[in-house]
Amino acid sequence: MTGQWDTHIVQDGCITYPLAEFAYLVKFEEPSLQTIAVPSQLSGVYPDNSGIPTYAIQDYADFAEWLKAMVNQTIHDYHDYDWNHNETAYTSCRTCGPGAIGAINMQATMARSTLLMYLIYRGENNIALRDYYHHKTSRIATQLKNELVINALDNTYWWIHDCDGSDCWTEDIVHGSYCFEFAYLCHKYSVMDYDNNTLSLFDSNDMDKFSNTFIKKIYRGPLNFSLGVGGVDWTIWNYNTVINNSAVLFEYLNHVGRYVYLCQYNGDVYHIISDRFADYAIYGPFYRDISGESVANLAYYKDKVEGFTSYFNPIATERNTWVDSEWKGVASGDFNGDGIEDFASVRGRSGALEIHHYDASTHVIQQQAANAVNYTFSSDWAGIAAGNFITSTPEDEIFAINNGDRKVYLLKQTNDSYYIDVVVQSITSYTWIGLAAGNFDNVAGDEIVALRSDGEIFMYKYDGVNIINLPINNSSNSTYTCSVPRGIAVGNLDGNVNNGLEIITINNSNTGPQIRVFNYNHATQEFAPTIYSYNLTSGSANQWNGVTAVDFNFDGIEEIIAHRDYDGDFFTFQLDIQNGTLINNYKEFFPVDQQLGVFNKIYLGRNSNNCKIFGIVSLRNCDGNMYIYNFEPLPDVYCVSGDEERVAPDIVNSEYQSQHEIHCSPNPFNNTISITIQKQNITLLTLEIKNTLGQAIFSKQENNLNNFYAKTLDLSDQPKGVYFLDVTVDGERSVKKIVKQ
Repeated sequence: MTGQWDTHIVQDGCITYPLAEFAYLVKFEEPSLQTIAVPSQLSGVYPDNSGIPTYAIQDYADFAEWLKAMVNQTIHDYHDYDWNHNETAYTSCRTCGPGAIGAINMQATMARSTLLMYLIYRGENNIALRDYYHHKTSRIATQLKNELVINALDNTYWWIHDCDGSDCWTEDIVHGSYCFEFAYLCHKYSVMDYDNNTLSLFDSNDMDKFSNTFIKKIYRGPLNFSLGVGGVDWTIWNYNTVINNSAVLFEYLNHVGRYVYLCQYNGDVYHIISDRFADYAIYGPFYRDISGESVANLAYYKDKVEGFTSYFNPIATERNTWVDSEWKGVASGDFNGDGIEDFASVRGRSGALEIHHYDASTHVIQQQAANAVNYTFSSDWAGIAAGNFITSTPEDEIFAINNGDRKVYLLKQTNDSYYIDVVVQSITSYTWIGLAAGNFDNVAGDEIVALRSDGEIFMYKYDGVNIINLPINNSSNSTYTCSVPRGIAVGNLDGNVNNGLEIITINNSNTGPQIRVFNYNHATQEFAPTIYSYNLTSGSANQWNGVTAVDFNFDGIEEIIAHRDYDGDFFTFQLDIQNGTLINNYKEFFPVDQQLGVFNKIYLGRNSNNCKIFGIVSLRNCDGNMYIYNFEPLPDVYCVSGDEERVAPDIVNSEYQSQHEIHCSPNPFNNTISITIQKQNITLLTLEIKNTLGQAIFSKQENNLNNFYAKTLDLSDQPKGVYFLDVTVDGERSVKKIVKQ
């Protein structure tokens, strides 16, 4: 080998570590492997350190024994001379002074191997070699701990990687991984100090600090990691800059994957790594180069993160070099009438309106249409919404409000390249925050609700000629207004389509940011007095910038998703009708502010169980990139099949649906509901009512029924919401949705 002597320590440490790890695995962690025959390519007689054929390899016990011997030869026989004369660490060169030591990351690389060899010989009760490897492991751990500096402000570690003259370098994504992993192994296997067997080399508090170091120092933001041991002035590795260099990308990506074990101490680590790998697998041209070890580790550790559940899974991305894109709006709809939902985006930087298509087979986001005419307009868009506003055509259209020219636009796609203005109309001279679309009056044609900077909400509708402002104004009731409004959305939060859609607003205020939910009564043209609200965390560190609603767990009820700027996190909320409150049920970790421009829901199609799949499309300003996330549903939930029927996940084909007529009335119901089954001579009837979590709240079995079955059930003790009637008649099953209001 060429180069400094301590680089030889690193190279041999990288080689011997997986060999020692496998030997320890076979000998102590998975002893059932010992009797399994090795593949024919590995069988035979292997030489000892003198080259004499000695080790007959037939099964994995033989193979592990040979690996142990070879690692011991490398470390004990070959590199023992490299241990410095002060008995503290490996030296930086064989001709250096007695106290010279190599860079700490290079020490840690070999220390991983000495630690595993210590565990092996401890398990075999080989006292001499046990102590030999324990001593070296403990001394290098002490060397590392002596170099660690605690930053009390963020509970992180800081240390010097190496010094050259007057320049010193801190750890980065590549070099730091060996120090992190060595400390983790010491903690994982409870390795104690060689001289004091009551003192842990590294404990859980140390691992918390290492986790924070990765999140707050090595991880620098979306797509960015510290690279090149850059001292105070960190050299930032930007993922975009190396995307076309397979060798560089492969090396750096797998260094990111080496930190995945830290997610046991902080769930944010899992998101940093999993999003990076998902992003790479979707967008990177070399996705097959991702190491199997890193991918397997992601799957292994996902269920080991305490208090962590991932429901937002990135499935597509589009990179954009316009860091200052200033995304102002996104909305999804079937704009060209092909039965497939696309999504539209609008930029603040240029005012450009663009249409994008998600290809589920390739996980690629493709730009379809750009409105050249729109570049002549003001770029100060308040937002866009999509819906079927022109009832004479089946395609969806786009509603847009512009704060620059104080106008509202109704735009329609005419071909794959351009949009035309159906109507342009002036509006009140206020600053508008956002808008959302929905059908509030249960007649053809969607409406728009627009949120103004003073907190008031207005409703607009296209009457076939003009955009009319419906006679609704909530200024007389301050209950509906909010300070510092940041977003508006529309959703069906109670599962009841008969009482209309709910309107959701989110506002920022240091004294009390809130999510608010209320109904619009189209008969009286006013907001219903009942309001559901959730008080968000107050303070300048909790700035909220968007809200949408989507049914991500297949129960026919939409949940609220809100985004917080401060740390980039997504939160989901569910409406508790019984208690008149909103419940914060899930949180998705994103470790830093993504500078999220806008996000909204998108319909992605149906899965193999014929369930409608929804996701969110997220446009962030930190790098101009787009992401689509789908949702991993809860187990054993019901999902949508067709427009009305809800079926359990194990019902995948329509022939499983009972052909017998099952009637439920009234539906929706208040306290009691009558169920009739129009079939005579029923041999076996099973009837269950389940909630949206799949839990049975009523169960009954009947045998040998001669007449039609009729049953009235009293569900007055159950909360309001959606339930599922699960009926099996002589082996034929049917599931229907019922709603208690």
